[in-house]
Order: sequence, then C-alpha cells, then structure tokens
Amino acid sequence: MLRLLICADKAVSHLDISTPQYQDPIPVRTHAPTDPPPQPTIAMRSQHWTFVTIPIPTNLPPQTVVTYLQTYAPTLRHNDHVASFTEVASEPVDIANDDFFGPWDDSVRTFQIHEVTRLLPGISKENRWPVVFQSFPNGINSRANAHVGTIVWARWTVRRRADVGSPANSESTTSSSATEIGEEWELYEEVLMDGNTMVMPFASRIIDKVHQEISQRLVDDVVKAYFNETPVLVVSGDIEMD
Repeated sequence: MLRLLICADKAVSHLDISTPQYQDPIPVRTHAPTDPPPQPTIAMRSQHWTFVTIPIPTNLPPQTVVTYLQTYAPTLRHNDHVASFTEVASEPVDIANDDFFGPWDDSVRTFQIHEVTRLLPGISKENRWPVVFQSFPNGINSRANAHVGTIVWARWTVRRRADVGSPANSESTTSSSATEIGEEWELYEEVLMDGNTMVMPFASRIIDKVHQEISQRLVDDVVKAYFNETPVLVVSGDIEMD
C-alpha cells in the first residue's frame, strides 16, 4: 500500500497546471480504417456521452486534485460496481491503435477489474475486464474494455472554470499553490461509451450515475484530507471492496 500525504506543506507547494497535451475532443468511434463499412445487423452499436462537472473549493490548491487523480486507483475504488482490481503489466500495444491516448510513456498503467453488477435483489452479474490509464499535465485519460464489447473512454481534467468553452489548444496557465481570490477551478469529466444498442438504455443509466459519484467522491477525498491535514490512502495492486 502507498500512503499519499497531499497536505504536508501548504505554504511551499507549487502549482503548475498546463493545458493538457492531448486535449482534442474524444473522437467518435465507428470502425477501424482497415475494416469494411459496418453492415446492418441485429447487434447494432450506439454511443452515449456523459459530462460531469465538480467545483473545487477556492481555497483548495487544484494541484492537489491532479496529484490524487493521477494515482488512478481512486477512480476504481469509488466505482460501486468494482469488487476488486489488480494492476497488470502494460504494453505499448495497449494504446498503440487508439488515438485517444498520447504516445507511450511511463504514466501508462493497466488494471484488471472484477466487476459485480446487481441486477435484482439476490441476483448479480460478474465480469472481468481491463482498464488502461495515462496521465497528462492536469488530468488523466482512461479506456475500459468492458463486457459484451462495451468500450468506455473517460477523460478527467482539472481546469479553471473560466476556461469552459475555450479552445483546447489555449495557452498554458501557471499559478501559485494558493488559489487566487475569486479564482474558480473544477474537475471536469467527459465520458464516451460505445456498445450494443440493445444494452445501451440500461448501461447509460449506470454510467451516468457511476461517473457522477466517482468524480464527486474524488474531490471530497481531497477536501477532507487537505483541510483535516490527514493522509489520503491510495491503494494500488489487489484490493477487495466491501
């Protein structure tokens, strides 16, 4: 286990959040360039977008949220459908054919997920699938290759609230660790789910709820740890969730 103390020295910590290197909108997925055009079948695919915005308190240095986010584990630990997760070896091929990610680097990490979805009282469904993460200066990207061919791309970004609607390639910003008076930041998440049209109505409701909870709980973790001056527990490797 790794214990991350994000509040050890509020006075001297330095914030340097740059515009993400890979901030193009999540591309709409159809089929690989080498594949033939999809033909109408019973198992047609649909896409669903989810957008989550969580305000960051003005007296909380945004870099603390970035630091915690880039450990990756909180995004899994706060997913109520994840029963356990184990880190596995990452290979360049994991992201080579997905232009959602940047070039291979040391921030790429992969986890094997054990998911339990409760369908009805006493009835649940278990699945195992991989999720790969990569960091950029003020956030992370992830891709989950879930069950029944469902793919979920997610991007979490810590950004100034004034940046909403600004071009992705705007100039980098730099600030001190203490947020300036009146300056507002937020954790912004965008999610694209691609899957079988038949399961999309059920899956979209789950994805909306789960990702709202993940982002809110993540910010709550950092707020609690920073202002109470207590360590945030970051779990990597094998963990069983209650």
